[in-house]
Amino acid sequence: MKQSGLVTLVLGADSRHREHVRFVLATVYFYSACAAIGWHAAALGEMPPLSAHIMGVSLIGTWCLFFALVRGGWSKRFRDPSLTLPHALAGIWLNTQAYMLTGPTRGNVLMLLALSLVFMSFRLGPRQIVGVSAFAVMAMGGAMAVLNHHDPLRYPASTQLAHFGLTLSCLITMGLVAKSVSDLRLRLISQRRELRQTLERVQSLATHDMLTGLANRAHMQELLDTEVQRGQRGGAPFCVALLDLDFFKIVNDAHGHRVGDDVLRGFAAAAQTQLRTIDTLARWGGEEFVLLLPQTRLEDALLGLDRLRRHVAEQRLAPAVPDLAVTFSCGLAQWAQGESPDRLVERADQALYAAKHKGRNCCVAAGPVSLAAAQGAAYGEQVA
Repeated sequence: MKQSGLVTLVLGADSRHREHVRFVLATVYFYSACAAIGWHAAALGEMPPLSAHIMGVSLIGTWCLFFALVRGGWSKRFRDPSLTLPHALAGIWLNTQAYMLTGPTRGNVLMLLALSLVFMSFRLGPRQIVGVSAFAVMAMGGAMAVLNHHDPLRYPASTQLAHFGLTLSCLITMGLVAKSVSDLRLRLISQRRELRQTLERVQSLATHDMLTGLANRAHMQELLDTEVQRGQRGGAPFCVALLDLDFFKIVNDAHGHRVGDDVLRGFAAAAQTQLRTIDTLARWGGEEFVLLLPQTRLEDALLGLDRLRRHVAEQRLAPAVPDLAVTFSCGLAQWAQGESPDRLVERADQALYAAKHKGRNCCVAAGPVSLAAAQGAAYGEQVA
């Protein structure tokens, strides 16, 4: 518990934001190493101790500033909450100052600068890598020119040019490596996004009807199984309704299958506006639909289906045939303890047959059943 509390204190509670905080934490190595180079140079007498301390405080202070901005959440307003680009530029500028102050040990600063470029490549884009590398080359070139200008004897132009050529070669090489890493990272991110989208499409195709966008028969079977298992554990009652569009074959024959498809899509859209968020409407096959009504008793389900029936009858579902009115017949059954999903749907189907026999455009509910009937024996007559 104490360890978990400490981790939360340092990284924060937001799992997404923790990634950005971890990145800033990892950069403390570069700042500490650069400060250590300055203190080492001071110990060798190559750098005034006061300058080494000022440089160390500047380095650690800069890191603390970036950590506070990211950990405190101020950086969340930006596209990159890690503040990688300004962090990289600040680090290069401080490394340049360290190069100018650390005397003969300055070669270690160059190595540290190259390593930091590669590290930043895991966050920066390819163009940003090129820009940061160019800034590093200009900063180091400027630093060498300043050293030669102020002390040409200690820092002769020929030596500084040689150092600059070596620095330029190293930074270009490391920059190209960093750019390649960044390109690869972006490709992997793009491929991962495309894979996730493909999986979502496959999942949607596996569970939804392509024409109406509703759940398909296979998915509804799974939902029915789950609801029955929940009911057997003592869950709330639920109902299943089987809906059939009236005289749909005549619509297809008279107006064509395109209009028939419009009617199916229009019915699905109109019905969903009248359902609760916990209800699920699925296309069962052809013009038949199954409606799962969780936490609903038979009487309440009948009232809701009657409202739905009247609403659909008032709609014009096919834009190409504005005067075409469509109704549906409905059979409804409430799940009984011990009843299988297939048995429940069968009772709803028989209630639907009764609704059609009554003249269509109505809802009929299956009567209550005993435990023996729910388990497969004959059950009572259907009632309106």
